[in-house]
Amino acid sequence: MTNRLFLDIETVPMAGAECFVGPVQAPSNYKDPEKIEAYIAEKTAAQIEKAALDWDLCTIRAIGLANGVDGEPEVIIGKPEYDMLQEFWKRAVDATLLIAGFNVLGFDLPVILRRSMELGIYCPRLDLRRYQISPITDLMQILAGWGSTRYRSLEWYANRYGIHNACPDLDGSMVKEMDDETLKHYLANDISMTQDLYKLMKGVYF
Repeated sequence: MTNRLFLDIETVPMAGAECFVGPVQAPSNYKDPEKIEAYIAEKTAAQIEKAALDWDLCTIRAIGLANGVDGEPEVIIGKPEYDMLQEFWKRAVDATLLIAGFNVLGFDLPVILRRSMELGIYCPRLDLRRYQISPITDLMQILAGWGSTRYRSLEWYANRYGIHNACPDLDGSMVKEMDDETLKHYLANDISMTQDLYKLMKGVYF
């Protein structure tokens, strides 16, 4: 039996993201040119940071994988994005496109498809329809009942259901500043928590 591939990616804003974010205007009651300039600079920087979570404005810094629910987490990092994606697709095909993760339908896989498209990487057709539990199993969407008003983080579920979190002081907002070793540890931990959550849900939700 083929093992399901567990997936998580970490992203950063792409170079030149500032060219694609919406223009920022200071409130009409701002009159001081220096304050206007400072306001625009601050809000533009905030928009660029959000580009890390925009399918069209981010690039992949690291890919976390595990072969099966008990597989050892692996992190692909420190390579060109093209090479990381090629390695992911080989692993995904080997797993016959059976993929599991936390928000993989809402983020990880759409980003991987966008980046593969831009970089000219051939990829097999993925079934990204909502309300599925296979071949792609999205734990976040299932737990939220496919409703965005109930979305909670992986860390929240780990805390709520007693899943070990080896990186309680780290979160996704810190990815840009993490060195490779820290990010590798953080991403492997996310994969491990996802595997444990999958085990908890198995037999109840799928």
